[in-house]
Amino acid sequence: MMERVERLAEHSSLQQVRLIVDAEHTYFQTAIRNIAIQLMKKFNQSESVVLNTIQNYLKRSRGDLLADLDLSRREGFHLGVKMVRGAYMDHERERAEEMSYEDPIHNTYEDTNNNYNENVYTLMQDMKLNGKIAMVIASHNEETVHIAMDNMAKLGLNTSKNDITFAQLMGMCDHITYSLSTANYRVYKYVPYGPVVEVLPYLHRRAQENQAVLGGRADMEKKVYLKELRRRVTEV
Repeated sequence: MMERVERLAEHSSLQQVRLIVDAEHTYFQTAIRNIAIQLMKKFNQSESVVLNTIQNYLKRSRGDLLADLDLSRREGFHLGVKMVRGAYMDHERERAEEMSYEDPIHNTYEDTNNNYNENVYTLMQDMKLNGKIAMVIASHNEETVHIAMDNMAKLGLNTSKNDITFAQLMGMCDHITYSLSTANYRVYKYVPYGPVVEVLPYLHRRAQENQAVLGGRADMEKKVYLKELRRRVTEV
């Protein structure tokens, strides 16, 4: 298996694109994290080719992040991180109850938000000191995006000189993406593709993950889309 993922990382390096390792259920995540770190040690010596995903709804996420930061400093490789909240909350909690172990998820959505924001700021502080950090702030939460922007300004960071990228899913909170782009922040639109039978469950998990920020935004986004549609029609 390592041989196969190393071939992917090597090809990514040659093509000058990034390999972002996604996160899964907690019972897979330790192995995934270890694989990602091994890839970083080998391929992130001069730049960040490989990025690992941190699920900030996990209670252990801050400890894992700090340990990875410490290891990257000691061994001199670039740490690549994609910051997400997490998409398997119901499953994780049901499994923890069934198997009688501690719930791995933060107790409240606010706890998750605080953890996410604190971890992003920690990475920014380290980026300010040594620069060997690449971070994707993958968030549909307006408050999180504003806090990140404020902290970047406070630390004198920007997406032109520092390896920070914002990201949102295509069709989800597009107003955040457009606002960031208009303000000259580097921002990506993530476009999932593949067989419908595989893509729909993925999109369903993303909607569940972001239901707290999407619940009150559906009507607003409809109005934005209608406004843009009218503008395009009337300008033809």
